Amino acid sequence: MNYDVVLNANDNATLETQYAFTQGDYGQIQFSIRVKADGQYIADATRAYIVFTLSNGMIVTGADMPKNVATYTYVFQGNELQSPGKVVADVKLVYAIGQISSNKFTFLCRFDPLADKTVPAAPYITVLQRIVDEGQEKIDYLQSLIDSIQGSIGETALTRNDLQNTRDPVGAGLKALDAQMAQYLLLKSDLVNNGLTTAAGFALDARYGKTLKDLYDGLNSNLAAMRTPIFLGRITAVGSLSINASLYREIALYIKTSAGGFLPPVIIHTNLLTAAPLRVHPTMFYGASNYLSMTVEISLTAINYVSSSASESNFESIDAWGIK
Repeated sequence: MNYDVVLNANDNATLETQYAFTQGDYGQIQFSIRVKADGQYIADATRAYIVFTLSNGMIVTGADMPKNVATYTYVFQGNELQSPGKVVADVKLVYAIGQISSNKFTFLCRFDPLADKTVPAAPYITVLQRIVDEGQEKIDYLQSLIDSIQGSIGETALTRNDLQNTRDPVGAGLKALDAQMAQYLLLKSDLVNNGLTTAAGFALDARYGKTLKDLYDGLNSNLAAMRTPIFLGRITAVGSLSINASLYREIALYIKTSAGGFLPPVIIHTNLLTAAPLRVHPTMFYGASNYLSMTVEISLTAINYVSSSASESNFESIDAWGIK
């Protein structure tokens, strides 16, 4: 996916592009960069590269960019998007006389909670249930021993031969538990019904399994809701679509061309939006001369398709989606 950036060498201000990418993206996203000076595109630089300043203060220097006439192309390698937040890209043009020009623009790196954090697949609920079942098994075993001892009290005195220091099953009333086995037993007071205990020697009460399962189910439900975008509407002609952007974390615009293709999606953080419309210009080039350029305004309450220009493939529709 290509994103066009046009910089003005006569303007010292940093260009705020409003482009947004996801943390960890690489290989499929590129910038096509052109720099103007006195109204003309600069084509005589001998070298061009970008220095990225990330939101955490780290500096990433990109490789030299290939040039086609006056257009420089940069493909993301991945480490440019390692820190979520605003990224400042400083485009350096080097000339034969030793002069280096500097022109800056910004874009956003969206936070990805799964970036560099792989979680192995495992039957966590099954494992937890097995732990709970084993704890209950020990409790039942102890209770049967207690019942066995209580049933024989007052009838026959216990001898050394009546004691057992293993967990092998025997007939009821035939054996009593040797005191030596006490060190291996789990008492009811050793069970905890909370997720806060840090001391060693305690086991999880079976009742807490329900609490853990409820937390697990709630997490799955919340993740499913976050992953499911909501369709807000479609624009097919110059005009507006009413929205309530404050309900969503991001607004995504998918622009379809008359040739059946799509422009790169426009994804905007809603915390950047106000009542005043924010104007964006999604553009895509198809080869050297075929292009489609759009002008779209978006605010907290509306998406407004303003105009478009194209060499061949024309605009067909804009689909708007809300992402929570």
